Amino acid sequence: MKRVRAISYPAVIALGFFILIMFGTALLALPAASRSGESVGFVDALFTSTSASCVT
Repeated sequence: MKRVRAISYPAVIALGFFILIMFGTALLALPAASRSGESVGFVDALFTSTSASCVT
């Protein structure tokens, strides 16, 4: 059997941020996330999610 290569800690942190940002983007793109009931654009949802994940 081949040995599975372990992922380095910096890669785990970067992957965690990426997953968090994509999850937040998906949630913010839902119509329920806006006051008007319309979905927000992908870029706006991505920017807001990235900003909220990295600043706080």
